[in-house]
Amino acid sequence: MMKLTPRLGLQQHLTPQLILLMRIMALASQELRQEIAKALEENPLLEEDIADEATEPLPSDEDMRLLEHLSGGPAGPVRAPVEREADDDRPRQDPGETVDRDLRDHLLEQLHEEESIDPRLLPIGEWIIENLDERGFLDEDCLIIALQLGAERDEVAAVLEQIHRFDPVGAAARDSQECLLIQARHYFPDRPHLAGLIEHFLPALKERRYPAIARRLGIGVPDVLEEEVRLLTLNPIPARGFGRHDAATIAPDVHVIQVGREIVVRVNDDGQPRLRISRPIRKILEDGRATSEERAYVRARLTAAKWFVRAVYERQRTIHKVTESIVRFQHAFFEHGPEHLRPLALRDVADEVGVAESTVSRVTKGKYVSTPRGVFELKYFFGGGIGTMDGAGEISARSVQETIRRIVATEPPDRPLSDQEITERLNRLNGLTIARRTVAKYREELGLGSSSERRHRPRAHDRT
Repeated sequence: MMKLTPRLGLQQHLTPQLILLMRIMALASQELRQEIAKALEENPLLEEDIADEATEPLPSDEDMRLLEHLSGGPAGPVRAPVEREADDDRPRQDPGETVDRDLRDHLLEQLHEEESIDPRLLPIGEWIIENLDERGFLDEDCLIIALQLGAERDEVAAVLEQIHRFDPVGAAARDSQECLLIQARHYFPDRPHLAGLIEHFLPALKERRYPAIARRLGIGVPDVLEEEVRLLTLNPIPARGFGRHDAATIAPDVHVIQVGREIVVRVNDDGQPRLRISRPIRKILEDGRATSEERAYVRARLTAAKWFVRAVYERQRTIHKVTESIVRFQHAFFEHGPEHLRPLALRDVADEVGVAESTVSRVTKGKYVSTPRGVFELKYFFGGGIGTMDGAGEISARSVQETIRRIVATEPPDRPLSDQEITERLNRLNGLTIARRTVAKYREELGLGSSSERRHRPRAHDRT
């Protein structure tokens, strides 16, 4: 027997502005320029301010309060990117990871953190993630995967559905259309017309056949335009914002510059067009001769343009604030070098800047900073610490790695130090409580061989 039972509860819904902001935050500077070029092409209300005179005012105080709230992110529906352990992050001054590799690592971390997946089915999830293409799509049918792995089709489908909900939402979809459809149903479950628009009318939407779409969906043209604005906030390529297409070229997202005794932070906006809202087209709203459909179209495009401009502005502003916070926490690094890095958690920066940890994660993942000491991924400055013998504090794991690098570089060539000897020297010099197996792990991560391997390494005069 069925009956209605009233229930009180709080439920948070994602706004289109927040979804767009989350996507823009994840983009590196080179990808942001591509996104801006795409927006300029698709939205006639956006134009490049060639004269360098911004006609659109900066966001008002009210708008900024809204953006502060948005950048904090919701606590519920969105999975925050899973952070790696401190020991797994290494400086990437010459990174070799591709876009797909970076995305796969990100998804694998979430897979192994997901408590709702039966541990027996983890190999299925690993197979799916390892077989994504460079855009983050999966070109395999569930039945074929099941036959290859000796699993049931329903088991594969269940795991795949879980991966679809990971961050980024829509990963492992078959194509861009399915990726958008998954996001629409995830972010806007109460808007079936958006899903219908994606599922049946993308070609008509590209040709701007709004009246025909409205008739088929049984809604008005303004409603179609409103759904299109929401559609523009979604991401059709799951791998966008992860890694680099060209691993040999790094475009820093932010510069840290030493000016005398002062350290200055400057966001890299070189080559990035300045945006403004097109006044001539906006005047259509004031033109009494324009039809209601024309005014609805311009109004929808105007809304999308304002959201985009504000998202770009907030991205630059947040990167600047987060980097300034990192510089304050890691001032000793910029003064004296990597051995003076201190333990730093995302929460420390998030609390100081006034945003959520997930925002700091998005801002720092895959973003690079140019410093007087080289180019580093912003993630490099975060990491856990190793306790000292006196219990007075911690030393950054990265600082310990740099000390190991220095010890090995200065050891006698004919008598390289064992891991135990390096451990004893670290404990004696720095007062650490570090285990030999941890030293061995750090040594391997630095690409340094064992003592026996280093004993047989070629000397400088042997290579000439």
